[in-house]
Amino acid sequence: MKSIWPSKQVLASLTAVGWYLIAPPVMNEALDFAAPRSEWVTQHVFDSGRECDAMMTKWHERAERIWKGDKNDKATVLDLYILQNCTCIASDDPRLLEKRPPPTPAPK
Repeated sequence: MKSIWPSKQVLASLTAVGWYLIAPPVMNEALDFAAPRSEWVTQHVFDSGRECDAMMTKWHERAERIWKGDKNDKATVLDLYILQNCTCIASDDPRLLEKRPPPTPAPK
């Protein structure tokens, strides 16, 4: 008779998922939003999505304070855009395996 409970391997794989707080990479002194998630920069690593979301919220709130004129924050404009555009992604998300498509050849 087959067990209704997940196997040890399934349970281990479920608990092995981590979370990344990632931000778009910088290209030519600007954030490259078109880059596949596999090229985004890992800012922090977490054991749970809840922890990642909490940090992302803090980063977004910091960006909001800077936009509202917080003169005590020494973040650069680029730092501000990173804070504002970071996101959480699970370590097993298939988008982390995507590659940038090859460039289209110039017409002859």
